[in-house]
Amino acid sequence: MALLNSILRAIFGDKHEKDIKALLPTVEKINEEYEKLHNISNDELRQKTQQLRELIKERIKEDEQKINELKQKAEDEQTPVNEKEKLYK
Repeated sequence: MALLNSILRAIFGDKHEKDIKALLPTVEKINEEYEKLHNISNDELRQKTQQLRELIKERIKEDEQKINELKQKAEDEQTPVNEKEKLYK
């Protein structure tokens, strides 16, 4: 049985190794960001956090407007119930 397992592992590879290989690019990106951030002060980190929040808010602004429009349409008394269900989905 061990021989069969080693042959299959040689052909198809080990799941653990595949998982590690798939995660390696993410780990490398995290390490790069760590190098950029590990020497900054708390105040600089707070400032970067605020900048990131503003960037996120700007990027999702259009989606939030669409969501609000759909909510208003769904809450409209004249909108049929079946259409309201579709809007909420």
